[in-house]
Amino acid sequence: MLIRLLESSDAEIYREIRLDSLKESPESFLTTYEIESERPIEQFRQNLIASDSRFTVGAFMNNELVGVVTFVRESKLKIKRYVCFPKKPWARDRQISKCFKIGRSVLG
Repeated sequence: MLIRLLESSDAEIYREIRLDSLKESPESFLTTYEIESERPIEQFRQNLIASDSRFTVGAFMNNELVGVVTFVRESKLKIKRYVCFPKKPWARDRQISKCFKIGRSVLG
């Protein structure tokens, strides 16, 4: 398994897993499949540009993106959060979520 920072060039595969996750677990999101599916790919590219306060990491198995987590540093000192998309169904037993815990330490 490969865990790496996603870049704007990953927008198409990021969009695909996000839309799949919205269909599969809509209750886990503040948005809807209908809204996200209408967004232009350029907005997804912009969202994948890492900064000091936000970055997105992907888990790849056999060169396929199987999980995504976005880490966000809030403006208040003690608040940190991360958003983990549900994984591809066939990858759920492969401990991907445990790998994403590493990213929490990056936020400090």
